[in-house]
Amino acid sequence: MTQSTYQLIETANDLIGRLWALEGEVDDETETAVDQWLEDCPDKLGAIAAVKRRIKDDVASLKSEEKRIADRRKSLEKSVDRVSQLALGLLQAHEELTGETKIKRADLTAWIATTKSVEISDEDAIPSAFLVTTTRPNKTAIGKTLKGGEDVPGCELVEKTGARFR
Repeated sequence: MTQSTYQLIETANDLIGRLWALEGEVDDETETAVDQWLEDCPDKLGAIAAVKRRIKDDVASLKSEEKRIADRRKSLEKSVDRVSQLALGLLQAHEELTGETKIKRADLTAWIATTKSVEISDEDAIPSAFLVTTTRPNKTAIGKTLKGGEDVPGCELVEKTGARFR
């Protein structure tokens, strides 16, 4: 019977306890259980590696889909701008022909509106008081400093253990 990963881990812990209790005297039942566990473990790791690859592929696919959706959104935003320019052209033509600044229908009213917005012509010339700066920790530099034996306040080098597959 194939065991789940959790069952294999529980079985391993049980076997370790039994081996400690037997103090070097391994009985046939324990030896058979260890052999079975050693046979099942690589198969389970192979299955886990396959699942991990499949999940990574799904992540890559989702990233690609996110990019496609973002590109589609940008395209639609440009379409909104183009349609708005067409509407402005119609309203300007209507104003020239009739002198009226509004067009009214039962479901909408349209008119030419004037708004103000900031346009940046030379970003380098803007005084620092008008700039927003975002900062974040440079983990690469912090890691090199910590590995070199120096302290970085608020940071520590943490060792993590994980499974690797080839």
